[in-house]
Amino acid sequence: MNDRDLDLLLSQPLAEPADDGFSARVLARLAQSGSRIARLEGMAYGVTAAVVVAALALSNLGGAIARVTPLLVTSQPLGIAVAALVVTGAFLRWSWAR
Repeated sequence: MNDRDLDLLLSQPLAEPADDGFSARVLARLAQSGSRIARLEGMAYGVTAAVVVAALALSNLGGAIARVTPLLVTSQPLGIAVAALVVTGAFLRWSWAR
């Protein structure tokens, strides 16, 4: 077999496997799993936001955050850390989508 024969063989689509629909069921299950993870992630963000808002409303935590916020805004290490977290999250989502 030479390169031309190999190229011809590899350029043709493969036949569907005789697996009685197993491959299609696995792909459907994977699609459901991905949407379930996205729903759970969204619910986790929502619950976290609700807890934070409730904690701020029911405590003096809001005043403490108001005093600390100007210091955090001008903090270069914190900015670098947040940027690293954002880039890491974006990379993970990109790699999971592939």
